[in-house]
Amino acid sequence: MINKKCCVAAMLFMTAAAAVTGCSEMTKNPMKYILDEDETREGQTESDTAKEDTSKDTEDNKNQQDNTTDIYVFGTDKVEDYSSKNMVSIAREINDKMSKDSVKGVILIQDKTYVDDMSFFLSLTVQDKKPLIIIPHDYSEAEPKDKVARAKEYINGSNLEKPEDMIVNSNSGYVFDISDVKDLPSVDIIYDYVGSDSNKLSKSLYINDGTIVVSSTSDASVSPDTEEVISQSNAGSVVITCSEDTLKNNKMKDYGENIYYTAYSPTKARILTMILLQNKCDSDTIRAALKQNWKSINFVESGNRV
Repeated sequence: MINKKCCVAAMLFMTAAAAVTGCSEMTKNPMKYILDEDETREGQTESDTAKEDTSKDTEDNKNQQDNTTDIYVFGTDKVEDYSSKNMVSIAREINDKMSKDSVKGVILIQDKTYVDDMSFFLSLTVQDKKPLIIIPHDYSEAEPKDKVARAKEYINGSNLEKPEDMIVNSNSGYVFDISDVKDLPSVDIIYDYVGSDSNKLSKSLYINDGTIVVSSTSDASVSPDTEEVISQSNAGSVVITCSEDTLKNNKMKDYGENIYYTAYSPTKARILTMILLQNKCDSDTIRAALKQNWKSINFVESGNRV
């Protein structure tokens, strides 16, 4: 019983001593005690603030990443296949991304050798209501990360200036619907000159749905052998390329209803002709489109989807 009382007394004594020690510390230097407490609370506050800042940074980064995922980048791997089938596949994939409400825009890294024709094809098949930035690139060099970053800034609206050394998609006339298209009609390019092989042209007209004839004369006339071949009633669609001045003067020879003229380059003329044939355009529509008279065309009335 005495031992128990002693133990209780000892415990009470130790507790009191501890309290006195704390109070004596505060009495001896009260400011230090307050500073120590403030430093502790400040340390806790800084820690809490750091956690809040970290949490905010994480949320900001997340939002930034979410914004970034709304911009798709195609073409980081070099495209080797430039067949009409693969070109249609690329355009359809871009259109698929563009159709999503969450998508702000698309960036296409494109082999600079073919960028001019590819951008022309996309201007006819991809709406420009959302940004499509095409970056010409030499695949022997490092990935153009800086250009991709600037293109993203442009799409996000943080940089309103048009990116340098890049192409912003702008529709050249109408946008043709290729959502159900897997490939385009075959169109070949034949160069005409005095002494050219008319048999080669005949074969091209027979095999392909259309033929682009590149004239070697200033007035876009063709050699007698070529004229004989393309004037046939079953020759199909033939497009003769000429200069803008020649087309503007409109003094080209009339070789027949299925013969058209254009100032487009041979490769662009081929691309546009394939699309026009795919949409089963009538001769007036084909003629106007190849002359870039888009405003005179009513595709809806002619039964074509745009």
